[in-house]
Order: sequence, then structure tokens, then C-alpha cells
Amino acid sequence: MRSFNIIATIIVAFVSFQAGVSADMYTDTRTNTEDIVIPAFNQSLGTLESVDLRVVMQAGSTTANGGHTHVPRVLVSTNQEFGNGSGNFNPFNINTLSVPATNHSFASSYAGGGLNFGTFNGTTSVDGGHFHVAQVSSAGTIQDGFFYRLRVSVNPFGAPNHTHTYNPIAKNFNYVSAGELAAFLGAGDLVITDNPVFTSTNGNHNHNINAFNVVSGGDNFSFAPSTTNSTTPHNHSFDPRWSVTATFTYSAIPEPASMLIPVTFAAIAGLRRRR
Repeated sequence: MRSFNIIATIIVAFVSFQAGVSADMYTDTRTNTEDIVIPAFNQSLGTLESVDLRVVMQAGSTTANGGHTHVPRVLVSTNQEFGNGSGNFNPFNINTLSVPATNHSFASSYAGGGLNFGTFNGTTSVDGGHFHVAQVSSAGTIQDGFFYRLRVSVNPFGAPNHTHTYNPIAKNFNYVSAGELAAFLGAGDLVITDNPVFTSTNGNHNHNINAFNVVSGGDNFSFAPSTTNSTTPHNHSFDPRWSVTATFTYSAIPEPASMLIPVTFAAIAGLRRRR
């Protein structure tokens, strides 16, 4: 009889273990969202034990702003001509050469629902290629004896707006404490609203200007290649898109106890028949 009780106890323990708690996991993802969207854990599956979270600020472009100007500069002709030096001519436009603007740094922090993702730091690419239309107008002459050099003012117009691109920024987090896991146990996804990101205010650069000629007072004056003055500082903004992947590790809900009883008694009945 004692051996029967021992065997029955072992069977009950074995069957209970087979139908008991087990650790499982699944992954849920939200991609290309306007805000940071954190998937909620499906609580019908069991008890949440831990979460591995990957938050990605997706690659993108700044908005098409960044308008700026360049300070006019005065150029003097490389040649001198014999004439009255009136320096009168009708203003005309030339194009500066296209050049990439400098890059811009940015930093933006995000938190909400008991989760803190810290600061996402990045730098835009060195693109934003653009050129300016510049007006060439008379700035008088310089007299040297009977000869004159022509002075002109080169005044670049405001730049066409340009953009910069930026690379994705990814951060990984692991949550195990009850306080942290509470953020994943809501009735629906946790949405952390973001705001537009503004880059640093810089962007100083200049543009090359090809050689050109001006006819004034019947004389032809030549101007060597040059550059514009540096730009006024400017910044850019962008509204990031997000991708979030959550891997949930949980303890599965045990099978109902009623399912264990027939198995246990069947095992006991079998032992009795053998006796």
C-alpha cells in the first residue's frame, strides 16, 4: 500500500509539472508612426515577466527651410581701362555655383507612461546643395592716373530653401521591474507624443563665383573668380517617424486543474488493477 501511495504521488507531481507554468515570448511591432507607439502586452496569455524594447527614430529629411542670405561684397576688375571711369551700366544677374551647406546637429529627449528613452542625438548629412542668384551692380570706379578699374557689388538673393537628410537612430531597453512593466499592461498601446525637432543654428558657408565681364562706358572690364561672403546662420526642423519592436517574455497561464484530475485517478486506477 505504501508503494502505491508513493507511485501515485510521483504521477500526480509529473502530470502537474507537465500542465504547469511555462515561459513563452512573442514580438509585436509598430512601424512608421508619427509618435512613439509602445505595443501593449496581451494579458490573456499569462503574466508578463520582462520586455526587450527597441526604439528607432527612422531615417528622414529635414523640412525644406534653411533660407538664408549672403552679405554683398565688392569686387574690383583685374584690368584697367583708359576712359572717363563713369562706371555706369545696367545691373544684371549671375548665378553662384552650387555648394552643399554644412551639417547641423540635433538632440531631442522622449519619455512618457513611466518609460524614459533619454536623448536621441544625431547630425544631418552635409547636403542641402543649392545656389544663389546674385545681382551685379555698379559700385563706382578706382582711378589710377588716366586709367580706371571698375568696382561692382555682388549681392546674392535669399537662398532657395533646402533640406538635409539624417540617419536612423536606434536604442535598446530591457524592463523587468513591476514599475517598468506596468507601462505595457494598459488596455491599449501606449502613445508618447513627439514634437518637431529643431537642429542647431549654424550653416555658415560660401559659394564660388565664376569669372565674368562687365561692359561699362564702352570699356570691357574682367573680374576674376571669387567667392561670396559667409551666410547668415540658419537651422532646420523635422518631424521624425518611429519604429518600435517589443519582445514580451511571459509565464503562460496553467491549464485548468480539472484537466489534471482524470489523469491522476486514471493512473491510480491502473495501479489498483495491477495489484
